[in-house]
Amino acid sequence: MNLLIKLGICFIGIGLSNAHADALCNSPLGQDFVTVRPAVLWHKLAKVPTLKDEYETTASFQERVAKLMGGEQATAVEINVSSEFMKYDADSATLHIQSYYFMNGTTDYQNIFGYGTPLYNKVSYGIHNAAVIFPSEEASAGSYVGVTPLGVKLQVTKIKRLTRIIFERDLGQEEGLFKKSGSHNSPIVSIPNISPEQARGLKKNARAAFVYVPKPPYFTTGTYPWGGPSLQNPREIDERLEVAIGDIQCAVLLNSENKVLAIVPTR
Repeated sequence: MNLLIKLGICFIGIGLSNAHADALCNSPLGQDFVTVRPAVLWHKLAKVPTLKDEYETTASFQERVAKLMGGEQATAVEINVSSEFMKYDADSATLHIQSYYFMNGTTDYQNIFGYGTPLYNKVSYGIHNAAVIFPSEEASAGSYVGVTPLGVKLQVTKIKRLTRIIFERDLGQEEGLFKKSGSHNSPIVSIPNISPEQARGLKKNARAAFVYVPKPPYFTTGTYPWGGPSLQNPREIDERLEVAIGDIQCAVLLNSENKVLAIVPTR
């Protein structure tokens, strides 16, 4: 029997405001699913201005932004995943997927939305946020000899780091991004009737994406406050944060052929 026919998983009635997002987050199992690579999306978003120019009207600014965005259509963005958070139960022939499979990161939003930034008091953020943080990209930027306050010399490695984020909102006391509650060790979706061979294949080749609907102010940048190098960590990290802003609608689990295996609704 075909694997996709055997999967008894479907979430419906998510109640999305965007028709395109509704269609994506209710895709039938086995349907082809189109995703966008993060680098492609962020290249487009980087062209979108965050603030209105002093010499243009609000209407002109909004028209300029709308032209660059091409509308507020939902986008399915590829996300790197880790098979470490896929657990197979041979007794029940079920593959369980934990929330960390889709997202396992955090950052400091002070330099993105805090005091002194262009979006201060325009975007609400807190300790717990509905956000997807993509794995960082790093590049070496050389090295130099530094000296500690006590006069100890150390070789410092300079690192340029890029971290992309989809940010939705402050979660307050809510437990997390996904609707299904529980610890990160608890599965948020389970795939039944999977043989060991099929489970091995999925853990090796499965892919995933997040569906989000862009919303104003669409895009902004900031830095992560790493501080200076130390004896314990002789690295100078220059981390740039690039943030897409929008409503995160669902996560989609795909096989290696980009066909839908499961859909996980968010809050």
